[in-house]
Amino acid sequence: MGVGDKRVIFMVSLTFYEGAKFLLFDHDGTLVDTDRFYQSNAPASEILNPETVGVIAETHLPFAIVAGTYRKHVERTIQVLPRMPLFCVCLEDSYPKTKPDPEPYLMALKKIEEMGLKAGDVVVFEDSEIGEASAKGAGLHVVRVKSFVK
Repeated sequence: MGVGDKRVIFMVSLTFYEGAKFLLFDHDGTLVDTDRFYQSNAPASEILNPETVGVIAETHLPFAIVAGTYRKHVERTIQVLPRMPLFCVCLEDSYPKTKPDPEPYLMALKKIEEMGLKAGDVVVFEDSEIGEASAKGAGLHVVRVKSFVK
């Protein structure tokens, strides 16, 4: 699957979920090339998934990040995104259970519901089985994408 093919998957997935009003993205493998992100000093802009960035830029939908990693890593990424996420749920947010438990996504959903939206308004982009299980366990629509590797 080429890079352009992934963009089609993202956009077709959003078409399928026409009522989407909010997007949630996993960090590792979905927003960034995980291996290069943690094992190199390459700027985050060089290891961002261009397809994810394109979806963020083109949809103009509000979005957030639910990460099983530390906030310092997510902040490195958000500095180079086309716009800022409304919030990030990271390990430091003290959720006692991590993916595949639904707790990280339930925390995100609580924030989304405070904005007047509901679970059916949200589409999650995940690249792993455990992330998908976490999001589905929270009652969210999930689009499973292949892990991004540059």
